[in-house]
Amino acid sequence: MESRFMPGFFVFPGGKFDHNDELVGAQHPLNEVTINLLSARCSQRRANALAWTAIRETWEETGLLIGLTDRSNHENPLRNHNGAMQAFKNLGLQPNTRALYYVARAITPTSSPIRYDTRFFVANGVGLFGSLKDSDELSNTDWYPIADAYNHDAIADVTKFALQQALNHWIRPKFNQPSSVPTMHRHRQRVVIRSVNA
Repeated sequence: MESRFMPGFFVFPGGKFDHNDELVGAQHPLNEVTINLLSARCSQRRANALAWTAIRETWEETGLLIGLTDRSNHENPLRNHNGAMQAFKNLGLQPNTRALYYVARAITPTSSPIRYDTRFFVANGVGLFGSLKDSDELSNTDWYPIADAYNHDAIADVTKFALQQALNHWIRPKFNQPSSVPTMHRHRQRVVIRSVNA
């Protein structure tokens, strides 16, 4: 697939924050652990918006919805103007941002021609709905054994880093919640990983 960013590599679904993400995120707050980690460096409104961005981009790029049965009677004002919200409505679901856990952050160096400041989330697959499919941005979308993906030639350092942090989340005892999140960046051509609050 032709792509401006990391063509031919294993990557996570993701993309750019949109202004409407704040409107949706405000209606679907995060769990306490994630909101505490994220809001250390940004407002709670922004933190909730970033979680919805992750859910929206996951649906746009893979066809999967992270949701739960919608038992509310309120009508989301964006449902008729937002493809992801309409997809949730069609399946009788609402977004489940509370299922997301913030596990890693990566920042490109200022010298990079394509810049990003990315936050990585992980969620339990039990709450997935929809059908996995390729998109204009991702191809060969499938479920891969972790060891196969981690050791594949076409996996970048940043993807390997985020995948390792996701694994760390699942093996960590639930009572031992992190107070900071590992952040990956480059300094003088060297990869640096440090634990800092969001």
